[in-house]
Amino acid sequence: MNEPAEVLAGRQDRVLLITINRRQGEIAGPVMTSADAREGATAFAEKRAPGWKGR
Repeated sequence: MNEPAEVLAGRQDRVLLITINRRQGEIAGPVMTSADAREGATAFAEKRAPGWKGR
């Protein structure tokens, strides 16, 4: 394979982004669906302080 460095770099960048996005989803998914996340969004919408429970 004798591809220009820019083409190879572009492919590596896409693979890196896919890997990062997958890992980010694994980490952030449980956080974003937690009871505290729902409480935070609800409290914000209701313009009140959140009552965090650590869950």
